[in-house]
Amino acid sequence: TRGSLQKFFEMFEDGKTNEEVIQHYAKNGITIPETFISKVKKQFESYKKLKLELGFIDQEAKDFKKQITPTELKTKELSTKIFKK
Repeated sequence: TRGSLQKFFEMFEDGKTNEEVIQHYAKNGITIPETFISKVKKQFESYKKLKLELGFIDQEAKDFKKQITPTELKTKELSTKIFKK
């Protein structure tokens, strides 16, 4: 099943429509209901959206780490000097 879904996702990634996917499988003698293809297409769209959002969050986290690092270093230097006195 996982391999089949991967093939569907690849076809959708290539810009194939629901009808083109159904026709592709019909040529091989496989009948796939339109409702199933529609459901898979919605899952594909949800997957792409989630992947995009995760990419944005990952980038935001990288930017956040870059902003925090200098502040953390200054804090550590100050606390070290306090303890040395």
